[in-house]
Amino acid sequence: MRLNVAYDSSCSSSARSSVFQTIGEATLLGGGGDLLRAALGARDADPVVTIPVSLIGGFALMYAFGFTITR
Repeated sequence: MRLNVAYDSSCSSSARSSVFQTIGEATLLGGGGDLLRAALGARDADPVVTIPVSLIGGFALMYAFGFTITR
């Protein structure tokens, strides 16, 4: 009986950069939503609304460009 440990180092750095890129995009979308609400006169930019909307928008853009959050 032999035990071989499979290890692929090629995808770890690209996966890590993709995660950081997605977090950055979600942050920008959330901040953009807050700024848009403030510009439209809504003084109480509610993060309970803007954060889920920005995450859904980010995932929709990822889906539209063929990206996925699974392997």
